[in-house]
Amino acid sequence: MKTLLRIVLGMLGLLVLIYGVGFFTSWRAALPGYHRVFYTPERYRSVCAAQQQALARVASSGDRDSAAVLLLHGVSTELFPYWEGTRWDFNGTTETPGRGSIACGYFVTTMLRDLGVPVQRTNYARMASEPMIKKLVQEKNIQRYSRVETDAFLRSVKKKGDQLYVLGLDNHVGFLVCEKGKTVFIHSSGRWPWTVVKEDAASSVVLGKSKYRVTGCLTCDEKFLDGWLQQTALAAAPPSKSSERRKAR
Repeated sequence: MKTLLRIVLGMLGLLVLIYGVGFFTSWRAALPGYHRVFYTPERYRSVCAAQQQALARVASSGDRDSAAVLLLHGVSTELFPYWEGTRWDFNGTTETPGRGSIACGYFVTTMLRDLGVPVQRTNYARMASEPMIKKLVQEKNIQRYSRVETDAFLRSVKKKGDQLYVLGLDNHVGFLVCEKGKTVFIHSSGRWPWTVVKEDAASSVVLGKSKYRVTGCLTCDEKFLDGWLQQTALAAAPPSKSSERRKAR
């Protein structure tokens, strides 16, 4: 009996160890309990509320630099863990991380909305990536790259330092985050693993295969930041018919 108990306890200890190690890998969102115990919808709503309270404090001073830091960290650190592992689908429109599925455009606009950006979630999500970016930021903060090698593209982007971009590809859109010398691509991926992911931009298959790339620097754009701080609605986006939606999301 004691031997059996030792075996059971040993197996439980091993499972806990494996789970603990797995929680710090890129596969953590697939672990049992990830969205039901740790990163729950209820906690997500609390985080969103805290982020919008922080925005209100920054808005009182009108400090764009602080707003830019808040936005970058809001996307990369605060909200993303809750969306990680949420299923991708061409027609996905969920507003709850970990439940249902979400297309790439809806992922971008939902994240922005939940951080307090006054964006038309549905109309913007249905736009192709470049028109969406042109609605979000001024032309001076948009860069276009055609048939540029990934390494050269990333070197160009890194020149601006720590920044948050909306990145449009041939048939896809997501967030490009440059922070502390690292560049990651956060998006709802229509390729393996077909979920919301944060991946090293240099090794991203989706980014690497795209022949055309367009970046809109959200944290560089004073008009976008002022609109966020002052809660001024972004330029209206025309309703899009389903036939006009991107071929791949």
